[in-house]
Amino acid sequence: MANKEKVETGKTTWRKDIKNKMVEYLNKDNKTEIYSVIRHVARSGEMRYISFHVISSYNNENYLGDITKSIGLILDLPYSEKHNGLRIKGCGMDMAFHTVYNLSDELYGDGYKLRSKII
Repeated sequence: MANKEKVETGKTTWRKDIKNKMVEYLNKDNKTEIYSVIRHVARSGEMRYISFHVISSYNNENYLGDITKSIGLILDLPYSEKHNGLRIKGCGMDMAFHTVYNLSDELYGDGYKLRSKII
């Protein structure tokens, strides 16, 4: 009888690598705030495109780092080149907070480790 153990696929391994790099990146400068920009809202209000950023330090200068695509890969959200953001469905609540909460839960097992701020 064939061995029925669950085998990791290439996508699962790749996703784990991205998650590990994201945790390392966020822990490097003790980044806990993720800034989001709402790029576009559908007329119905039920879908929006949001980009996500962190402030990084290098040689005593601050830079705005775009982590939108990495979040999309970790949370399996589609990225839109047209709107330069992740397509997020939902309404009636802060969808930027919802996404950051899900990211924090996925990376740390605690949805409140990362904070969300809309700019």
